[in-house]
Amino acid sequence: MPLSLAEWRKERKEVRDAERQGVEQVLLSGLPVRMRPVDPLALLRGGRVPDILTPLVFKALYAFPREDVDSFVFDQRKEIEETERMLESVNLVCEAALIYPKIVAEPNGDGEIALEELSIADRMWIFRMAFMPAELLTRFRYEPAGDVETVADEQSDPQQAEPATEHQG
Repeated sequence: MPLSLAEWRKERKEVRDAERQGVEQVLLSGLPVRMRPVDPLALLRGGRVPDILTPLVFKALYAFPREDVDSFVFDQRKEIEETERMLESVNLVCEAALIYPKIVAEPNGDGEIALEELSIADRMWIFRMAFMPAELLTRFRYEPAGDVETVADEQSDPQQAEPATEHQG
């Protein structure tokens, strides 16, 4: 069913808020962060986009390049220099996407983190999420679990452990 104008405006406001203020996520390492989708045009205007990343950024101007992003991250590089340029690109996108904690060279507080403190796995995850349109990123928002009621410890019939047997085929 189509959205009403009011519902559409509400969703557009959520998207604009995500683009400006970011969306809460939890990295693979468990670190809670607030990130926003990268703005491909802003990356290009910043003048720091490595050549290896330029084709992907151009595609992101026009469409959601999910397959291209995955290929960029997961394709094996054959040369050390190419791998270094790829990681440089990942780092650049992380700096642009991560709002909290802010990536800085010398962290001086709880709201700052050095890029080196993030694992490569976390950086790759940020890179992949950062190219999602804000509409999708808001749907994958981290929602903390609500309080869970404690279950009373009940006596049950203990089960005897069975020795492991080798599968014979």
